[in-house]
Amino acid sequence: MAADVAFTDLPAECFPFTVELLDHATRDVLWSQTSDGPGALRIPPAAELGAERVTARVTFADGTIQEAE
Repeated sequence: MAADVAFTDLPAECFPFTVELLDHATRDVLWSQTSDGPGALRIPPAAELGAERVTARVTFADGTIQEAE
């Protein structure tokens, strides 16, 4: 069973931010969600998106982009 992961205490200047899940091999965007403020986001597992492996990309309000494989 997968553990729940929570990110808390994001400063107001981080919002809005967009989370994208990319196909690891092709870099196609498989899923995207924008958050305008604090709250929960359900992020689907790779298998639900039909991918074996995904890369996560978060783009913050100031244009900063962070990726994790």
